[in-house]
Amino acid sequence: MEEEKIYIRKTLSLRIIRPYYGDEIEKFITAGKEKSKADGADGALTKIFWDRLKASHPEIVSAGEFYGLLCAMRMEAVVYYNRAISKLYQSLIVDVDGAQVSTAKALSAGPYHEFRERFTSYISLGLRQKLQSNFRRKELLRCQLALPTAKSDRFPIPISKQVDKQGKGGFKVSELQNGDFIIELPLMAYHKAKGKTEREYVELDAGPAILNIPVILSTQRRRANKTWFKDEGTDAEIRRVMSGEYKVSWLEILQRNRFGKAHGDWYVNFTIKYQPKDCGLDPKVKGGIDIGLSSPLVCAVTNSLDRLTIRDNDLVAFNKRALARRRTLLRRNRYKRAGHGSANKLEPITALTAKNELYRKAIMRRWAREAADFFRHNKAAAVNMEDLTGIKDREDYFSQMLRSYWNYSQMQTVLENKLKEYGIAVNYINPKDTSKTCHSCGHVNQHFDFSYRSANKFPMFKCVKCGVECGADYNAARNIAVA
Repeated sequence: MEEEKIYIRKTLSLRIIRPYYGDEIEKFITAGKEKSKADGADGALTKIFWDRLKASHPEIVSAGEFYGLLCAMRMEAVVYYNRAISKLYQSLIVDVDGAQVSTAKALSAGPYHEFRERFTSYISLGLRQKLQSNFRRKELLRCQLALPTAKSDRFPIPISKQVDKQGKGGFKVSELQNGDFIIELPLMAYHKAKGKTEREYVELDAGPAILNIPVILSTQRRRANKTWFKDEGTDAEIRRVMSGEYKVSWLEILQRNRFGKAHGDWYVNFTIKYQPKDCGLDPKVKGGIDIGLSSPLVCAVTNSLDRLTIRDNDLVAFNKRALARRRTLLRRNRYKRAGHGSANKLEPITALTAKNELYRKAIMRRWAREAADFFRHNKAAAVNMEDLTGIKDREDYFSQMLRSYWNYSQMQTVLENKLKEYGIAVNYINPKDTSKTCHSCGHVNQHFDFSYRSANKFPMFKCVKCGVECGADYNAARNIAVA
């Protein structure tokens, strides 16, 4: 019997700079930037330059038309998506006549045909795939989930199917000589119309005709460091996409709003699928991760006494400062007049929340990278973590502190995704008595609970039977590893 292949799914996000106009026009644009720098400017091209370029080359899709096209496609996709999910809810949840019809069959019966009449085949397949993944039928039947409707400012434009070796498919990724990546997007044909104020805007054509538009991509790393690393990061992963090593299951075009900018940038998210790396892991070696407060992560393995202890819990300290700052802002809002300007009252809190989330994710990714390197160095083939699903219902001091100051569930998700990239399996075990049990002899020290540890300033673990003495978090991590 053949061993089942394990695949990992990951999302690569690249920012769209602008449409690509071909080699000749790109040389003309580069010359214009150099002339601007020679004249003492910052190298940015003026609106007059772009208007003249469009007048001399009317066949190109300008940046304004391109972003207007994306906005029009997004609005149209939201309308058809919400209409389709409402019909799907009505047919599968409300009007149930006893006959069990699968979600995929119900999609093919009605909503998918409406998608095909309005959108291209690649966007229709993407909308169908997104609708099927978001429509969680069991939770909707149990009334555990609200109907997942879409909003016009956050909904992505899904595109399915990558160009294959025969040249057939939807989007295609290529590379220029200067290192830029170009993706050819199969979008919809459009025309320019005028509104009541005689202002021109982009309107989609009636028929679902395909308009292939190549655009230049970038990343945040390239913008910060002015260069790309050739053997790691997003650059190397995109090269694997072009070579066929990584398969792109689908693609999404979405806009992200950033604070301090009037309009958000557009991004392309690649959902890639690949097999984990072969790092020479030993199936006999297992690892364990203990999650705590004073030491957020303690990692141990069964084949040695090596350990990884992350002591600087800057995440908890940061969350305490963030909560204090939030309380201060809420206190100031009490004295502000109600009525107009309510959005301005909440803007500092919204900006603070967004910055806090970025900082938390950065710390969690750093911890996950350190933990993955530790287990890969010790050749651990599987890692056990605590199953903390019921911690929300507990009222003890440790559970309240853990869920108040940092998102342990998000941390475990980041850890699991990073470990799976190296082919390390992840299991969740019951954490009962892992802190009280001696990892050497297996004796359960009932007195060594959280109240005892907090009252004695978190002492070292000492077994009353065999006398072994070690760190309490390391002892728990060893027990989790062998569970």
